[in-house]
Amino acid sequence: MNALEKLIGQTVVAYLERDDEEGYHLVEGKIIDVMIDDYYFYDKNEPIYISVSLAPALPLRKGVELEDLWEIPLSQIRKK
Repeated sequence: MNALEKLIGQTVVAYLERDDEEGYHLVEGKIIDVMIDDYYFYDKNEPIYISVSLAPALPLRKGVELEDLWEIPLSQIRKK
């Protein structure tokens, strides 16, 4: 089993950078998908981009859209 697939179903807190007065939002949710973009990794020796998608655990705050929970970089999530 791919080690990243073990993340699916885990509850995490995501740090979402925003362009508003607060600057960021913390959103709790369950990981529903892990995406690995290694398109240029083999051809151009560029880094692999790993992101996750979340299903929110609570209603979303004003200013946070459902689309904001798609493709969150792995570096912006923390275990709850």
